[in-house]
Amino acid sequence: MISASPGRPVLFVVDDDAASNERIGSQLRRRYGNDYDVVTERSTSTGLESLARLKADGAAVALVMCNRAGTTDGDDDFFRRVRTLHPEAKRVLLVEWGAWADRATADTIHRLMALGQIDYYGIKPWRLPDEYFHRTVTEFLLEWERAVSTVRREVTIVGAQWSSRSHELRSLLVRNGVPHVFHDSASPEGRALLQEAGQLDGHRPVVLLHDGRVLVDPSNTELVAAYGVSTELAAGATADFDLIIVGAGPAG
Repeated sequence: MISASPGRPVLFVVDDDAASNERIGSQLRRRYGNDYDVVTERSTSTGLESLARLKADGAAVALVMCNRAGTTDGDDDFFRRVRTLHPEAKRVLLVEWGAWADRATADTIHRLMALGQIDYYGIKPWRLPDEYFHRTVTEFLLEWERAVSTVRREVTIVGAQWSSRSHELRSLLVRNGVPHVFHDSASPEGRALLQEAGQLDGHRPVVLLHDGRVLVDPSNTELVAAYGVSTELAAGATADFDLIIVGAGPAG
């Protein structure tokens, strides 16, 4: 085990195979060591003990990866206990390349995901560097950072939680893959943002952009334009079309 430094988030690995444990820990330290502490353990029991100590020390655990669903003392709830200790941490079941084709492994993945005990599975790195492995890690770290960070996002929506217009604006951004965060206008965070924007007395949703612009209940067109997406036809383009397809996938 390598102890964590105060104030640095932790990447936590449990793998009972010595070579695999060393390989994963080495790749993580080489790629993420400047910003994260990497802690490795060889058993789920010692892993839970270390995670409990990290919790007591106030450490932020960003990612927990383990190649076992159960603990070494027979309890089949390692990830459930991890979720209790560090609810914000992303939880990943480590598998060998191709293991998803094994029925028992696939059943374990589906069961743990259905129970909310893991976020997904991850394939152990098998070469150096293994960019596929790092892509998986980076995606989870991005999700974790967005969930816990207090830094303002590219787009922040502040509005009543059950407001239909707030929901419409959020849905528009989600469907177009625009990173954003939402705060209920009645929450302390929401009220602080509205006060900073000078909109504390309003009842309409407010959109705050990273460059300081404030949009009060913008139309869909105004919102996407503010994000840099043009909804206008190019100069000189005709407005007459024989066929227009709206949507994608089978319907489109």
